[in-house]
Amino acid sequence: MTSALEQFDRIRADPVSFCREVLRFEPWSRQRDVLESVRDHTHTAVRSCHGPGKTAIAARAALWFLAAHPGSRVVTTAPTWAQVKDLLWREIRAAFHAAGGFIDGEIFETKLQLADDWFAVGLSTDRPERFQGHHAEHLLLVVDEASGVDESIFEAATGFLTSPGARLLLIGNPTRTSGEFYEAFHRSRAFYNTITISAFDTPAFTGERVPEQVARRLVSKEWVELHRSKWGEASPLWQVRVLGEFPTAADDIVCPLGEVEAAQGRRCAADVPIVVACDVARFGSDETVIVLRRGPKVRIAKAYGGRDTMRTAGEIIRIARQAVAGTTWRPTLVVDDAGVGGGVVDRLRELGEFNVRPFNGGTAARQRRDYPNRRSEAWFAFAEQLAELDLDADEQLAADLVAPRYTLDSQGRRVVESKDQTKRRLGRSPDRADAVLMAFAEGGASMSSDAAYVHDGAEDPLARRRARAKSEAEFLPYGSPL
Repeated sequence: MTSALEQFDRIRADPVSFCREVLRFEPWSRQRDVLESVRDHTHTAVRSCHGPGKTAIAARAALWFLAAHPGSRVVTTAPTWAQVKDLLWREIRAAFHAAGGFIDGEIFETKLQLADDWFAVGLSTDRPERFQGHHAEHLLLVVDEASGVDESIFEAATGFLTSPGARLLLIGNPTRTSGEFYEAFHRSRAFYNTITISAFDTPAFTGERVPEQVARRLVSKEWVELHRSKWGEASPLWQVRVLGEFPTAADDIVCPLGEVEAAQGRRCAADVPIVVACDVARFGSDETVIVLRRGPKVRIAKAYGGRDTMRTAGEIIRIARQAVAGTTWRPTLVVDDAGVGGGVVDRLRELGEFNVRPFNGGTAARQRRDYPNRRSEAWFAFAEQLAELDLDADEQLAADLVAPRYTLDSQGRRVVESKDQTKRRLGRSPDRADAVLMAFAEGGASMSSDAAYVHDGAEDPLARRRARAKSEAEFLPYGSPL
């Protein structure tokens, strides 16, 4: 009869069999590499493409470690609480239930308790102090989507990661070219066992035989080919989400991918100014894109092909009216005034219902010593606000925002390439980025400005207080939330 000690030894020695026999989970080859690395190395860093099953294997590694080491602790985290609760811990809960009672404990939304001093827990990253004070002979820290986790978390965890039985697993898409995750593959590589998983390493491309239910959860050839055509192989998104490589640290990027993805994962309260911005399609495959901005919160409200200017004017008015339904607020409407957009501007002004501001990126910059035109000035002003924004999670928006490049002219001014140059390089037009850009370029004051806001066409003395309020309940006058 196998003793409890022998059973723990067997589990500890073979995490792959534990996944198969206990968790009813069949790991494919690179997932097996991750499990064995956590077993054999104190520090493991895994950079991967989209859809290789990284969160699934991080969850199973956590359960294996807990089951293999009596009295152990597992601490898990991710850049946002939603990622901890809805992604990583959803996988942990599913794996725990698949074990059918083999793991004798009580599971909650983000905690698995086996005993008072034997548990796994999910922590958010907004309170680094919660990562201090965890001590056990065996302790595992799992950081999912590690590229987006603040350095203060790693600093707070330093104390318990130095114990002999400590393990660290960093796993995720390599979106940022700085921080602990990046350094694990560069300056700190001597301290880490590193694993890179490209889409081309997955069973869809290698022919590795895996069960159908496993294959359905992994990246497919169809997904890769779709995004080859959408992004192009020169795109940072292709490097990160297909190849599993860090984006090229180019000095000519206006909006770094890591900052864009952080903004797409951030959640902010609706605020003022309220802006509806539109980039009007000019020809061919270009899109007309309409976005709705409420302070730092920006969402794509409509995107479609075609150049019917009256339809576009009508869509803008409809979206603006819905945004302030039941209130007396007047949002600002911003439309690209170049080309066919001029007709939309004229129609909106003719209606006289809202404040209309045309945008023309070719006009002179306001800060002429720093930028040659409004387009360049607007792009860098937008990039400086990324750390405060809550952007639509739209995949194509991310690809558009990281696309523009810039150079320096003979006067030392930063010159962002024209939209036509970007389109020639990409083979498509970055329409979604341009619509978002305009929502900030001509859409009222920036979030740090003390400029007054407009209410019914006049300065509202209460607007500044409302704009700075912290409770979303105070924004009810601005209409329904996005």
